[in-house]
Amino acid sequence: MKSSLLVLLVLCSCTAVLKRLDVESQVPRQGPPIIEENTYCPRPATRTPQLVGSNPTAQYAFTDFLRNVENQRLDFREKAVLWSLLQVNIRPDLASPTARFQFFLREKKSTQYRDFAALESEQGSFPFFEGLSYLLKNHPRKRSLGWYAALLDEKFKADLVAGKTLENRLREMSEAIAGQEDLRRHFFRGDELLRESERLSRVRFSKLVSQWQSQRKPSTMNEALFSYRRTPTLDVRCNYDFSLYDNSIFLIDKEENSGHLFGLTLGDDSLLAVVAQKTPEPRSLFGEPVIAGSAKVRSSAFCMIQSKDNEVWVAANQSRDPGQHVYHLFRYGLARAEKPADILRLLRHARHMFLSDPLRLVIESARGRDEQVQELLKLNVPIYNAAAIGNIWSWANFANEGGRFYIDDRNPGALFCAP
Repeated sequence: MKSSLLVLLVLCSCTAVLKRLDVESQVPRQGPPIIEENTYCPRPATRTPQLVGSNPTAQYAFTDFLRNVENQRLDFREKAVLWSLLQVNIRPDLASPTARFQFFLREKKSTQYRDFAALESEQGSFPFFEGLSYLLKNHPRKRSLGWYAALLDEKFKADLVAGKTLENRLREMSEAIAGQEDLRRHFFRGDELLRESERLSRVRFSKLVSQWQSQRKPSTMNEALFSYRRTPTLDVRCNYDFSLYDNSIFLIDKEENSGHLFGLTLGDDSLLAVVAQKTPEPRSLFGEPVIAGSAKVRSSAFCMIQSKDNEVWVAANQSRDPGQHVYHLFRYGLARAEKPADILRLLRHARHMFLSDPLRLVIESARGRDEQVQELLKLNVPIYNAAAIGNIWSWANFANEGGRFYIDDRNPGALFCAP
C-alpha cells in the first residue's frame, strides 16, 4: 500500500512539486560554474557565419574554406548544406549518411522544422543525405548534393582532427572497431585508438553521395509540431507534446539518447540541427572512414518560441527524457526570454528530472539552492545527485538584431564567433 501511494504521489503530483520548488526566484547555492570557454557570442554574425558544433579546429577550417570559394557566391542554404556535409568527417560515428536528421531552418523570416528518419526496413536508407537533398530541392541553382560534395573534395584542403566527443564515443566502440580492418585503419594508430587532436582520415564525399544515389530509397519526413501556449502575441511549437507533461506524464526511455548538434547562423538566417544513430554493430560505410548505423533512435526535443520581436529555439538531447528538460525551462520562464542574459540563466540553472524503474528523482545539487534540495528531501522518493544532467543548446534572435547560438556548459561544445 505504501509503495502504491508513493507512485501515486509522484505520478499525480509532479507538477505541484515543481511549483513548490519556486526555481525561478532562486539563486544557485554555489553560484554558477566558472565558464572557461565561450558559451555564446557577444554579438550576432553579420558578415561571416557564426558556427556551432563540437570541433573548434573544424570551424576555423570551414571559415577559411568559405573564404576560398567566395567566387561561387554561395547563399546561406548552400553554406548550410556544406557545413552539414562536413559533419560526416567531423563526427563519423553520429553524422553518418545513415543517421536520423532533425533541424530548424530559418530563411527570409520563415522557420521550418523537419525530421528525416528511416523506413521500417533500413536497408539502403540514408536519412541524413535525404534531408540535405531536400534542402536543395527547390534551390534556384538546381545543383545536386553531388556538386557540393565535389566542391568539398576539391577545395577543402585543411586537415581535420578528432574532437573530445568523438574520442569518447570511439572508446565505447573500441573492441568492435579493432576487429574490422576497414574501421581499424581509420580509427587506430598502431595499437592505440584515435585520440583528441589527432588527424582524421579524409572522407571522400563524392564517393559517399554517388553510392547513396546508386541505391537510393526514400526516407520518412515529419514536419509536425505540437502547439503549446499559443496566444495572440506568442506562438510556441514543439516536437514533444507538452500537454502530457502538464499532466505529469513523462516520456522516459530506457536509454539516454545521444546525438551530434551543430549549426550556423548569419543575419536573420539560421540552421540548428542534430544527427543521431545507434551503432550496435559498427561497420564501415562504403569503405570510407564513416560508421554505418541505425536511424531508429529517440527524437531530440525541439521547441521554437515566436513573438512579435523575438524568436528562440531550444534543442535538447543526452537524456532519457530530453522533453522533460525543455518542459522545465518553460516553467523557469523560457517563453518570457527577451535578452541573451535570460537564455544564459536558463541554460545554467540547476536541473532535475524524474526517472522510473525504479522511481527516483535526480538533481544537480551543486547548482541548486539549499532550500530547493531541502524541499525535495521532504518527498518520500529516493533522490540522487548528478554532476550534470542533459544537454540543451539554443538559438535566439532578439529584437530582430540577428541570431546567436548558446551552448550548454555541461558538455563539450565549440563556437566560432564571426568577427
